[in-house]
Amino acid sequence: WVKTVDIFNMSLVFLLITLGILFVISASPSIAKLKNIDEFYFIKKHTLYVFIAIFSMIIFSLFSSSGIIKISFAGLCISLALIIIIFLLNNQNNGAYRWIRFGNFSIH
Repeated sequence: WVKTVDIFNMSLVFLLITLGILFVISASPSIAKLKNIDEFYFIKKHTLYVFIAIFSMIIFSLFSSSGIIKISFAGLCISLALIIIIFLLNNQNNGAYRWIRFGNFSIH
């Protein structure tokens, strides 16, 4: 598995992750102060999502090509179903149909 990893693309992904963390670290304390929350709230949240993304990337890299095709087809079907639900619910915000609400949870 390690021998098949594209080093150039992986280095670009980790460069983007590093830049994202740096941008969040530089911008989030001032926004957190405006919202009266912990200064490191957005940094912690972003770091959590970075770890989830890296874990997902490793898991998906272990699948075969046919497995990736099956997963992507399932993702396509789920996405199309959600788009149809959005149009059926007719939740319009500033001319855009983009919200699905399930009680207190919403998908943007």
